[in-house]
Amino acid sequence: MSVTEKLYESFGELPSRRGRGGFYTFIPSRYIFDRLNEVFGVQWSSEAITHEVVGDNVIVRVRVTVRDPETKEYFYQEGFGGAPLNQNEAGDPYKSAYTKALKDACKHWGLGLHKEDAESGGTRPTTPVQPPTTPSPAPTAPTAPASEPLPASMLPPGQVQRQQMPPQPAAPTADLPPNVPRVVEESIPVQQVPTQEPPVQAPPQPSQQSIPTPPTPQAPTSVPQTETPVAPAAAVEPPAPQTPTVPETPVPAQPAAPQAPSRPADVPLSPIERVKRAKQNAQEESAIPAVPTPNSAVQSPPANPAPENTSGEAMITSVQKVAIEGLIDMKGLNYDEIAAQALGITSGSVPPVETLSHTQAISVIQYINNKYK
Repeated sequence: MSVTEKLYESFGELPSRRGRGGFYTFIPSRYIFDRLNEVFGVQWSSEAITHEVVGDNVIVRVRVTVRDPETKEYFYQEGFGGAPLNQNEAGDPYKSAYTKALKDACKHWGLGLHKEDAESGGTRPTTPVQPPTTPSPAPTAPTAPASEPLPASMLPPGQVQRQQMPPQPAAPTADLPPNVPRVVEESIPVQQVPTQEPPVQAPPQPSQQSIPTPPTPQAPTSVPQTETPVAPAAAVEPPAPQTPTVPETPVPAQPAAPQAPSRPADVPLSPIERVKRAKQNAQEESAIPAVPTPNSAVQSPPANPAPENTSGEAMITSVQKVAIEGLIDMKGLNYDEIAAQALGITSGSVPPVETLSHTQAISVIQYINNKYK
């Protein structure tokens, strides 16, 4: 039994189940696997080429590859299968769609074509389809033997012997189907060769009327032109040069400088604004020049001298005082605790902010900035 006959062989009695419109017989998937193993052994495989979800269904395309045990050649078929996603197990829809696609691919080789496939909802013919057979070649008519030419002495007077072409072998017709017309080559007889040559005729001479006569060129005639004397024009004095006037460029009006919105008197300044206001006041005080006195030898004191304590060290400036107070208020700190930690005071009272020295004020500001960044 050939491979094709094994694939087309019936599965016998098949089980049935309820479907749309009644009971249908179906081919279990293990029947397909058993038939492939029986025919090809382990020389077959299947793989999912694509799978996609369309609505509430999953569609899988499967390719089945087999190896012919006789020719050792590989062949494959592809099929499609689908299944709804409303099943209990997550993998059941893909397995069901994969099995249907594998059956659909194997139907191209004849597996299950003799029974109805209830899984796909279609019908198949109940009798197996016979494999195609090669058409037998059509009988050809026997070729007649070629007749031998007569000798020249036996020919009638005035008749020239014709040469006959050798018979051509008939084209093979085994590979052509019966509905294809066949071309039969026939021998072409040689025509009688004329003994007299045709007269040579001279080419016709062109008539003189057909040759156009070129026109005779004529010499151009020159027409003398008379010139009319023109009287010289009177001398015209050039106008006196005028001094160019420069147009006045209008000066564009300067836009008024925008004024900052005024702050109500009852709104208190924030700590940052107080620090900025103290720095601005210090810059304005340093920019005011000293008023000269009648006695030029006496030098005026600096505009904003730093107070000094009894030990000779510079005292805290107004800018440093505002900065410390602003940082204390902005971060919600206690001055006594911060000053004691910054100055390293473990016992005794902490000096007020206005009695700090210049170095102590810098230490307090740096301590707050480093600790509360």
